[in-house]
Amino acid sequence: FLVLEYVEGRTLKELILGCLKKKPDERVKGGFETICERLAAILQELTKQKPARAPVAANQGDAETCFYRGLGWGTLGKRIKAVEEYSRAISMQPDLVEAWVNRGRERKEAGDIANALADYNKAIELRPDYALPYTNRGVLRAARRDHNGALEDFTKALAIKPDDALALMNRGSVRIDLRDAKGALEDLTRAGMDGRWVR
Repeated sequence: FLVLEYVEGRTLKELILGCLKKKPDERVKGGFETICERLAAILQELTKQKPARAPVAANQGDAETCFYRGLGWGTLGKRIKAVEEYSRAISMQPDLVEAWVNRGRERKEAGDIANALADYNKAIELRPDYALPYTNRGVLRAARRDHNGALEDFTKALAIKPDDALALMNRGSVRIDLRDAKGALEDLTRAGMDGRWVR
C-alpha cells in the first residue's frame, strides 16, 4: 500500500476501503466495470498517461466478475460456490484459461479428481504455453502414484518457466520416489531447498 502515499487525495485508499466495507450497501456502487474505471483514473493520475485497456468481448466483463467472485469464494474455503462461479465464467467465456485452472484447483481440493484433471487438460489444450496447468496436473498425477506422468508434466512446466519453484519442488519429490537422488537434489537445490530433503 506504499503507492497510496503518492495518490493525491488518497483516492486509491478510499476505493479499496470502499470495496471492503462490512455492509454491502456501503460498498462501492456500480460493480466491476466501475471499479476498473476508477482504477484506470488513478493509474492515469500516477503515470500521467491514459491507460490502455484490452478490448472487452461480449460478456467478458460478466465473465471476469464471475471469475473474481470465484477467487473470493475460494479464498474463503467455499469450494462449491467457487466452482459455480468459475463454471459461470467459463460458460460466458470458454477460452478464459485461468477459470479452467482455478476450477480445477477447487475441484481437486474438494476431492473431485476426475473433473479437476479434465479442467487442467482443457486449460492445456487452450493454452499449451502456460506452465501452471501442467504443474497442477502433475501434482494430481503424483498423488495418484502416476510418477511418469507427473514427471512429464513438471518437465513440460519447467520447459515453459525454468525458474518455477513449485514445479521444481514437485519434480524433485517425484524423483525421490523414483530413487533418482541426483535429479532430486538438482531440482530441490534449484528451487532453493537444501539436500536434507533427499534421503
